[in-house]
Formats: sequence, structure tokens, C-alpha cells
Amino acid sequence: MLHIWLISFNHWFRQWRHSLLMLLFCFSCIGFISIPILVHAQGANVKQAEDQVIREFALPEIPVQPPVYQAEPTYTEPTYTEPAYTEPAYTEPLILACPNQPNYHCGNS
Repeated sequence: MLHIWLISFNHWFRQWRHSLLMLLFCFSCIGFISIPILVHAQGANVKQAEDQVIREFALPEIPVQPPVYQAEPTYTEPTYTEPAYTEPAYTEPLILACPNQPNYHCGNS
């Protein structure tokens, strides 16, 4: 039975061979032509998604007042003034007598 089927298929294939090849060629062409269209459509979807994200996170329309920067205060080093030094008045040195010293007098003269 398989042999009969192969003979009939072979006969049918010879008759329709050119038609099948042409049909395969047409489907291949349609597939190759549709690839750039699909890629472009996906690119358009990505572009739309990017535009939507940009619109959602865009800067506000009303400009914010710019901050006011004040100049940094300048630091002036204090001027050095020497302290007023007054020399103390002359005082006679205090000499303490010690019992071990010679010529020690206890007030008995």
C-alpha cells in the first residue's frame, strides 16, 4: 500500500512541482518584506513609550525662582597688638635669713 501511495505522490508532485515552488517563493518574499515593517512598528512603539516617559517626567512649565546666592563673608584676621607691658617699680629683694647661714642673728644684737 505504501508503494501505491509513493507512486501517486510522485505523480502528483511532478504535476504541481512548479506551483509548489512558486507558492514557497511567494511566501518567502512576503516574509522578507514584512520583517522591516514589523521592526519599524516595534521601533514606533518604543518611540511612543519614550515620549510618554518624557512627558511624565518633564520639567515643570512654570520656572522655579532661582536661588539667591549671597557672597561668602570675608574673614579679616584681627590685627595683632602687643600687650602694653609696664615695668614694675623697683623693689628691694627680700633676703630671708636661714639658721644655717653664717652671721645669722636672731634679733639679739
